[in-house]
Amino acid sequence: MPFRLGAGLLLAICLLLMGCGSHATARVHHHSSAGAQASPHVFVIMMENKGAGDIVGNPAAPFINRLIHRYGFAARYYAVTHPSLPNYVATIAGSTFGSTSDDDSQRFPGASIATQLTAAGLTWRAYMESMPRPGYAGDVAGSDGAILYDRKHDPFLLMSRILGSSRQRSSVVPASRLPRDLTGGQVATLSWITPNLCHDMHGLGSSGPCPTDQQGLIRTGDRYLGRLVPEIMRSQAWSRGGIIFLVWDEAAESDLGLGSPGYEGGRVPMVVIAAGVNHHAVSHTLFNHYSLLKTMERLWRLPCLRQACAPSVRPMTALLRP
Repeated sequence: MPFRLGAGLLLAICLLLMGCGSHATARVHHHSSAGAQASPHVFVIMMENKGAGDIVGNPAAPFINRLIHRYGFAARYYAVTHPSLPNYVATIAGSTFGSTSDDDSQRFPGASIATQLTAAGLTWRAYMESMPRPGYAGDVAGSDGAILYDRKHDPFLLMSRILGSSRQRSSVVPASRLPRDLTGGQVATLSWITPNLCHDMHGLGSSGPCPTDQQGLIRTGDRYLGRLVPEIMRSQAWSRGGIIFLVWDEAAESDLGLGSPGYEGGRVPMVVIAAGVNHHAVSHTLFNHYSLLKTMERLWRLPCLRQACAPSVRPMTALLRP
């Protein structure tokens, strides 16, 4: 069935092509309800610890590879650094803030894409699989002694402004809420999805409920995405101009990518599934997690944050052209 190109995505593509969301011109002080309705719904699914070479062409990931060959694929997309945590923070805040560890006691100041959306009269919600309750403040959670939720993969609750606001914290919810929001028309402008440690391809090492081998982890994650992505695509939020960004946080620790700042976390898969862009496209432009942030900011006419403002950081314009 052909997809309709929603008004929100048409406007978004125009903004991306013209650069209307640049730091100099994109500061929005007020949004009317009509403007908010024209804002495309974006879904970000962040997977774990696999490089492009681990996924592309791997028979353990048939669903992901069908997406790669059916929709948009960024062939030169790099994680910013190692390890995981600073990549998550970079994606929503435009900086690693000098972090070089997965220590989830770290706190990061200032604005993020979440606080930007709130200030612009738009909405966001972060869905954390295996989180026990909204705004959960603990470091980890799980069942039967297995850690499945880990705050180092939850960048929103590492940001001081979000932690300091009960209203903002309430937007970080268990992923079990997502099906109800999709069918009930309660989808936020930004929906961020962090799968649990079995489904994101991270795993738990030699024990616990997750597969212990890499191919098993990839197969489990692929099956999870084979349920999740079609569920999102059946929603009105996606079909009316929505966009899914499926991306991995970093490649293996030994993969230093290009070896230059902002591109030191290895080359990772980035699949772009946009309603109305009903063809396969491959971009060979150099992208990183700041590119994802810049793309989202331009879609919603928000000012750029930190490293996303750099002229060398390109938005993923080509993968959103109908």
